[in-house]
Order: sequence, then structure tokens, then C-alpha cells
Amino acid sequence: MYTRRGERRYVAFHIKNPETDALARKVARIKRTSLTAAVDEALQHEIERAGGESDFVEEAMEMVRHFQEKRRPREGPAGRQGLHRQPLRADIVLIDASALTAFYASEAGSRELLRPIEAASIRAISPLGLWESAMALARIFSRRPGEASADLERFILRFRVEILNVDAEAARLAVAVHDRCGEGSHRARLNSGECFAYAAARQHRTPLLCKGDDFSLTDIEAA
Repeated sequence: MYTRRGERRYVAFHIKNPETDALARKVARIKRTSLTAAVDEALQHEIERAGGESDFVEEAMEMVRHFQEKRRPREGPAGRQGLHRQPLRADIVLIDASALTAFYASEAGSRELLRPIEAASIRAISPLGLWESAMALARIFSRRPGEASADLERFILRFRVEILNVDAEAARLAVAVHDRCGEGSHRARLNSGECFAYAAARQHRTPLLCKGDDFSLTDIEAA
């Protein structure tokens, strides 16, 4: 066996011991592979079992070591500057967990939160926002989270609220906003769910329907 440009190629070889040859051929039949590939796999497995590392593990651990060796000073608190802005869509509203929770908990002024939802052609919420709302309402009303979630899902279905996908771009944006406005780095102290709400609003170019002062300390556009 030899490696060339990341490819594993095999050259034929002969096993002189008849019993070893028979065992190798039996493994090859079971694995439905070549004799050489069967021997190679068995040897790799034995190396790992004996305490050695496979190429995959070694490469992954090297990435971890490289990451851990990086050190940079923590940047100072950010102001209201934000991620790259694009023109907002006027037909969509993104519902934050704070707004949905406030409405179901009958907080002061919560009925006014329904107006932007009613006016929007497209209503949306992130799955983390829906989860946060269910957890918060379960605590407030001493209910099981599953029960609170079922009630929220009825609201989602009745008023055709789209649950957005959380993809790699959303994760990248959420990390970026946490680096600027997250807990411990900015007075807004956005938590994980709020960072993803911010990211979803930026990604889909929509104002954010929220309650409270957290987002007012950032550059996010409120609905």
C-alpha cells in the first residue's frame, strides 16, 4: 500500500504462511474487498486498538491543536455598528421569542404586538425562538414544555407563521453578532436565542418584532 496525493493505492503481495493467507482471504470475502485492502483495514484497526491513531484522528487532532494555539485579545465593547445591511423587505415580519412570550403571558402592551403580525404578508419565526417561547411559558405557567409547545404550534398553524431553517449562514451570522453584542461583550447581552433571532432577521432582510430593551441596544430594525 502507498499514498499518493491523498489517494490510497494497493500493490499485490503474497502471504507465505498458508494459515495467515486463508484468514486474510476469509476476511476479504466477508468484507467483499480485495485481499490487500482487507489486510490493510485489519492492520489499521489493530494500530488503533493498540493505542495508535488513524490518519483521520491525527488530522482532526491537529486541527484542534491549531485552534487551541490561537490566542487573540478580547475586543472592546461594540457600539451600534452591525453586520452588513441590505434593504429590508416590507412584506415580512420575524417574531422574536420575547414578543410571542409576552403575548401569551398577557404582559402590558402585548396586544400591540399583534398589529405587525396581522399586517405582514409573511410571518416567520426561528425554531430557536419557538423553543425559547415554549420553555419560558412552561416556567411562567408551571406547565410541561410539551404542552406549551403544542399551544404555540396551534398559533403557528392558524396564522401561517413560517418556521425558518437554521443553516450554515445563520450559524455564521449568530456567531458574528455574539462576538459583538453577546453576553459578556456588550451591554445588550444577547443570549444564544437572541443571537439567532438577530441572524435570521439579517439573513432574511426583515424587521424583528421583539419586546424589551435588549435589541434596542443593537442596530437591528424593530418591527
